Amino acid sequence: MAEHARQRFTEALIEVHQAAGAPSVERLAKASAALGGRPISKTTAHRLLKGNYQRTPDWDYVVALLNACRSCAPESRPVAASLLDWAQWQRRYTELEARLAEGVSVPLPQPEPADDPDTTIALQAYARRVAETYGRLDLEVLTPDHDQGEQPVVELREVFVPPSVRADPPSVELPRELMQRLVEGGELAVGQLPPGLEAELWAELQEAYRQRPNRPVLEVLTDNDIRRTVLLGDPGAGKSTLAHFLALALTGAEVEGAKALEPLAGLVPLVIELRAYAQERWQGATFEAFLEHLSATEGMAPPAAVLSPILEHGGALVIFDGLDELFDPQIRAETSRRIAGFAARYPQCRILVTSRVIGYHRVVLDGAGFAHHMLQDLDDRQIAAFARRWYSTACPGKPAEATRLFTRLNDAITRSRPVRELAGNPLLLTILAILGRRQTLPRDRHSVYRHAVTVLVARWDRDVKHLTSHLPAAVADALDVLGQEERLEVLRLLARRMQDGKDGISGNHVHEQAIYEVFRDYLELCDVSPDLARRAARAMVDQLRERNFILARYGGGVYGFVHRTFLEYLAADDLIHRYEHEREWTPQQLIDEVLAPRAVDPSWHEVLLLVAGQLRERDAGALVDRLLRLHRDHSGQDAADLVVLALRALGEVKKIGSVAQQSRDAVDAIIACLTERGETDPTTIDSIVPHLETFSSQRVECELMSVSSLWMEWLCQAATAVAGRRGPARARSGCRARPGA
Repeated sequence: MAEHARQRFTEALIEVHQAAGAPSVERLAKASAALGGRPISKTTAHRLLKGNYQRTPDWDYVVALLNACRSCAPESRPVAASLLDWAQWQRRYTELEARLAEGVSVPLPQPEPADDPDTTIALQAYARRVAETYGRLDLEVLTPDHDQGEQPVVELREVFVPPSVRADPPSVELPRELMQRLVEGGELAVGQLPPGLEAELWAELQEAYRQRPNRPVLEVLTDNDIRRTVLLGDPGAGKSTLAHFLALALTGAEVEGAKALEPLAGLVPLVIELRAYAQERWQGATFEAFLEHLSATEGMAPPAAVLSPILEHGGALVIFDGLDELFDPQIRAETSRRIAGFAARYPQCRILVTSRVIGYHRVVLDGAGFAHHMLQDLDDRQIAAFARRWYSTACPGKPAEATRLFTRLNDAITRSRPVRELAGNPLLLTILAILGRRQTLPRDRHSVYRHAVTVLVARWDRDVKHLTSHLPAAVADALDVLGQEERLEVLRLLARRMQDGKDGISGNHVHEQAIYEVFRDYLELCDVSPDLARRAARAMVDQLRERNFILARYGGGVYGFVHRTFLEYLAADDLIHRYEHEREWTPQQLIDEVLAPRAVDPSWHEVLLLVAGQLRERDAGALVDRLLRLHRDHSGQDAADLVVLALRALGEVKKIGSVAQQSRDAVDAIIACLTERGETDPTTIDSIVPHLETFSSQRVECELMSVSSLWMEWLCQAATAVAGRRGPARARSGCRARPGA
């Protein structure tokens, strides 16, 4: 009865849809959003028109679909009023609701009990192999060479933090700073948009994000109405890690958050790594044959005699991991069709497909009833949870040390915009956590950024994913001349080109032709022929965008760095290279002609700080002197910004005692600035307090203790004055920073 009711309801919806001219689900979603009220997404429209649901769909969605159809109908042929009789639709909906409710007590197909001892033994053996294969994180590639062998064993189940997802992600590439603004709902002026990104598109993206709030990924994967899912994500977003976590959890491993997976209890997880299935030997073979091979050779699937009835009774969660790792578009499309065919053969099984966004085409799996969701960057709560779990695991039996390392990393993420930008990506957050055991963030962030860029550009696909080049042999050979250092150098040159562009470093955009020229010229310097250098340069651009997560394409032939952090690091590294290795400037020229003119531009501040952290103490002191002179020459907010920049530059110096005079001068300038602006000015105090550790007792030399005490005594007086506005807790927080307090 339930099936007949669903069929009748679906046929009535299809009749209205056909009468409206059969508009696409994309057009229906746009029309629904324009009409106001509760909008309908592409996935929901597709499910309603296919009858692909177990529980009664929300009435608001039915109304939204019908109204969208009416809106999309040609003016010359509107949908007949009789087809939109709301009383009739209410009766249909009530009947559907009643019939589906009758079927609620009938459980969804589950695997038959494993009464056969051989079946039980086979599944137990498979569970052990899953634990052996996916239990421990492979940190070798993420760990710097000098730290190899010193990293503790980290179990995936101990540190995994489930991310969030968003349904029906818009197909757009944005730098992370704009993506964060999009998630937060922030407005942008037209001048703040990079070339190639139109204001109208930005408005559409904002509306799309507003309509589709985040959902916990495990909630989506256990939803009975979403049994087929494509999970999209950026490199390092945790797609494969999630697949491994699901396999561990469903084969009996003790994991945090297991309660969220209770609706999947009893399902057998099967992970098919598509890069392995795409090997030539499996062309023309079925997934069932591939799983049989995995069972026989690696134990990474139950034997065929055990697995076949499990699949037939809907007792499996089948995960097709890494559709993007099939480089050939034809093979990728063919594999999508095979996945759709597999889903049709086993309609009761849950199926999950993972892929990067770039290069993915949804038409095949969309037509097979797959919902689409996009992994979101980790939020502050998820980042803190991961960091706390990481150090608890990495420091067994040392809770005080784990707390110290967690606090240091979490403070760096909270206080440093560039570090926070990277921390939203699980892969980059893991690198921050690994390096955070030996290095102090944010002060030592330059070496952290270098390692992160190196992992993405030179090691991730090769050493972790074990992917081989799909390029023509001549182009691949040309790019092979670029080792790790050469790849970093060519990116430095690209950052230089962007510095010298119309909008400088603030714009984070460059035309593709300029990128090709930088890469082509460099390859020609490496003795690659001009024609081959031109082809290899285009392949490099594609690789940096599609595989390495370094460049994003905004549209109109305009590119930018995905993470502004990497642009700032590379720009700073380029300035240091030109100063120390190419001897392009004297120390005085570097300060007066290169760094000082950029100090009044806030978009350059992070670059200047990264440079300060790599300069010799004498040169860093000269930079602080110059910033303080600039401070005296300016007034208003510019003067305040410059003195804060001088303080932050001191914070980059490792041997703070070598710049004792500059430290005293900076404290005098800060006190004078705050006094001039009024001791109760909370904005200026707020901009200074996060950088006070420059003068903490752990870093100052003996000759600076009097400076530190003077500063803290004044700050306590100022904070007490501020307390009238901000409350006594604020005053106490300022005074607690006093050395020795």
